[in-house]
Amino acid sequence: MKLDPFLSLANEFEKQGFRLWLTGGTARDYLLNRNFQEFDCATDALPSQMLTFLYDANDRFAHYGHLSLYHLDSKFDITTLRTEGHYEDARHPGQLTFIKDPKQDVTRRDFTINALYVDKQFHVDDFVEGLKDLHDKVIRMIGEPNQRLQEDPLRIIRAIRFKVMLGFAYEPSLLQAMKDNLGFLQRLNEQKVIQEVKKIPFIDRSLGREELYSFGLMKLGDMLS
Repeated sequence: MKLDPFLSLANEFEKQGFRLWLTGGTARDYLLNRNFQEFDCATDALPSQMLTFLYDANDRFAHYGHLSLYHLDSKFDITTLRTEGHYEDARHPGQLTFIKDPKQDVTRRDFTINALYVDKQFHVDDFVEGLKDLHDKVIRMIGEPNQRLQEDPLRIIRAIRFKVMLGFAYEPSLLQAMKDNLGFLQRLNEQKVIQEVKKIPFIDRSLGREELYSFGLMKLGDMLS
């Protein structure tokens, strides 16, 4: 996908005195030269500040720092840089603090390859050696894997999805933590797990099924039959 919509919106943020970065899966796929359909972005602007110039934005999840909108026919998900407190329900943090520094924001993200920040000059901020892991084709957890998976067990399924989609390998301590914490998936809303599994692209579904089977997740694997 061309980056013209991002560059246009980043220029608008700059006019308003703020910054906009590509991040998450969009930054990862851009750096891997993979196609992507939507723009995942981070900003140092508060939701209330963004709404003063993004008039058509959907602010349903503004309390989480998140707005969505279409710009030049492209969908954007924009989240204010933030830190997160203790996870109370194995999915959502109990406290959010909006911040200005992406180096602090990175600590809430899951895997190093999803924690890169690309600005409008195409400079990459990398605080966790995510570029190295992209090069080495490794899925590595930010922080201690057991703790991070117990915070949000859905990260187990996300790791499986990224391995299948990208052909990467699990970093060994992450793989062991995934095996040790499979039981925590039972804490999640079943539909959330199913939604994550079904994000595996159709073309990769046989590989996805085999990978889920390898963890003993037969029921989830059968969904990809």
